[in-house]
Amino acid sequence: MLKTLEGIVLRARNYGDNDKIITVFSKTEGLFSFFAKGSRKIRSRFLNVLEPFTRAYFLYFKKKGLASLNQVDVIYTYNKLRKDLILTSYASYWLEIVEKIQEYKIANQAFYNFILAALHKLEEGTDPEILTLIVELKFIEQAGYKPVFKQCISCNCLENLVSFAILQGGFLCRNCEEKFKKRFKETNFIIPLAAKSVYIFKVLQHINIANLGKVFLSQKTKEQLKESLQTFISQHLQFKSKAKKVLNELVKLEC
Repeated sequence: MLKTLEGIVLRARNYGDNDKIITVFSKTEGLFSFFAKGSRKIRSRFLNVLEPFTRAYFLYFKKKGLASLNQVDVIYTYNKLRKDLILTSYASYWLEIVEKIQEYKIANQAFYNFILAALHKLEEGTDPEILTLIVELKFIEQAGYKPVFKQCISCNCLENLVSFAILQGGFLCRNCEEKFKKRFKETNFIIPLAAKSVYIFKVLQHINIANLGKVFLSQKTKEQLKESLQTFISQHLQFKSKAKKVLNELVKLEC
């Protein structure tokens, strides 16, 4: 039985001498894998259409086991991202996040639309560091660990929020920060935040990425935000990204 779904290629893995197994994030089926027979042959009709970031309609035979890919109708290829190694690395990190948290054959159309919007913003020239912060916040939310940024996680105070309590999962006000530091030994997981960082976290957690305009942040603020989120992800999700490691090395070489 022939069926069609829309999706974006996350990963292509070689199988045997001539074939590939393709993993896509689809609009209606969540993660989905295809067997692409003969796709590594020089004359294959699939040769240049199964690379990561390719958004397409995939026509396949539904059967027991792995679906067999029959045809690919490309919608968009994100060529600007492919031509820039740094942008490719950012996008690869995001797709690795998708594969980490999204389930097979369970639709998540809101998250699918979010990722497409993020890739389009990246291609348009929006600051990749800010986009990555938004993607990581969405990653944390999708995984069920959404931090409390609205008020102090201890006393619910709305003012004087001064730090991010990583293990507790949210902001602390000045009074509670002092109490926590006296009560807990692991104070290295209480990260001080400038008032601007507190404000930016609140904005980024709820912003519609498709409507994101130009955002200008100092590198100091970006580093504070990135350190906080990476520590949170490391502690709660235990996610070690190969793509993020490559990205960090490339960014160091650019500096």
